[in-house]
Amino acid sequence: IVHAPAQAVEIRATHRALYTAGAAAGFTALLSTFIFALQLRKKRAQLETNAAGHAPDIDAARAALNQSRKLRIEGEFYSCYQALGDAVSAIGSSEASLGAQLADRAQAAGYGRSRPDDALLDTDFRAVERAINHAGADDDPAMKTTANQNEVDNT
Repeated sequence: IVHAPAQAVEIRATHRALYTAGAAAGFTALLSTFIFALQLRKKRAQLETNAAGHAPDIDAARAALNQSRKLRIEGEFYSCYQALGDAVSAIGSSEASLGAQLADRAQAAGYGRSRPDDALLDTDFRAVERAINHAGADDDPAMKTTANQNEVDNT
């Protein structure tokens, strides 16, 4: 027979709740990081699709510009600025700042009941015309193949 000294056994309370809460917090952090990464990837893909896939609609932009000229003559300045904004949105997102500027002026003309200054209107019309012409030049294959804009593409 072997005799050994008596050992004291200590029983500790388990920290199961603490471990469970830590595991749940870690899982939540990983899941939220994964969801954030998926949303970021989706947004980047949408931006690339919008930038690459949206061809400017020059005809619609010119039609909206002509409509805005008609509305200006009729004294409908709010609708005039809305038509100018439609012209800018038809050529794409490259002119987003001009579109925002025109939307602000439309709000001032519509809700502020203020008649825009003729010089300001002329400036806005020229800016929209330049944007349409720039978008049209980028979209025109004949302009891309010539070294000088005054050359004629005889293909």
